[in-house]
Amino acid sequence: MTATISTQHECSNYVSATMSILGVHAPDADGDLPVQGTTSRGWVRVEAKEPWGVRVFALAAHGVPMNMAVLQEINAANLSVRGIRSVLTKDGNVWVDYLLFADAVDTDNLRLVIGHVLRVADDLGLMLATVHGGSTPITPEPSPAEG
Repeated sequence: MTATISTQHECSNYVSATMSILGVHAPDADGDLPVQGTTSRGWVRVEAKEPWGVRVFALAAHGVPMNMAVLQEINAANLSVRGIRSVLTKDGNVWVDYLLFADAVDTDNLRLVIGHVLRVADDLGLMLATVHGGSTPITPEPSPAEG
């Protein structure tokens, strides 16, 4: 599907309105709409290039060492959660993302994708940081039984 400038503008307006319904009202300096998991930080971005849609992405962990064990964990996550992509960058950041194609963007789908990306980022980031080193963007709160 080829998007026109007006279609892209309509998509961007629709996503902004939908995110307002979900409680996110103000974009950050890059124009992305911030969302937050339990231990991860995420963003929602309108992709105005082919294939266009909405990208939901989250920083799961940072300072994670690049070694075979970590890469195997990321590969396992990618194989177990279809549609979501997890990557370890050379600077030790673990990112989780999903592209929701424009034709599928609606309030329910966007809510589901945001929740799914944040859950994967929370689980993967916390596990990697705990087992292999690094940290999550948000420090997890101790449960009442631990505190």
